Amino acid sequence: MKKLALSMILVGATLGVAFAQAAGPTGGAPAGDQAKAKHAGNPMKRMQKLNQEILKELKLTPEQETQLKDLQTKMQEKGKELAAKLKEQGATPDKKANRKELMAFRKEYQDGIKAILTTDQQKQYADLMKKKLEDLNEKREEAGKKAKKGGG
Repeated sequence: MKKLALSMILVGATLGVAFAQAAGPTGGAPAGDQAKAKHAGNPMKRMQKLNQEILKELKLTPEQETQLKDLQTKMQEKGKELAAKLKEQGATPDKKANRKELMAFRKEYQDGIKAILTTDQQKQYADLMKKKLEDLNEKREEAGKKAKKGGG
């Protein structure tokens, strides 16, 4: 179950990068809440931000940064195509096929990142992603407990 949850979170991270420019400057937040809810209402933006934080910590070379930007541009285009395809399905999506496509999309992005990073950076990336996702899950659990208690 944890592997499935981690996989789905990584799919979110991957798609977050793919849809980075598509969501627009507000990140999906209503106009009046833009400042305080910059990423609060958009899980894709949050995961994109998380992924970018991790990549910053890896101290990429200028060549790696260029390769990463090229990969992200390529994946944004593919992500837009995939989003349009999913949107066309409307109320009757083929969940099994969609999951397969999303997983293939995530794998392509992750393989692209691995190809850019050195072996040491790959290990550091995996460790940082695991730690940040664990921290994120802890925050969610704490927020859930507060909400049940009526605090917040």
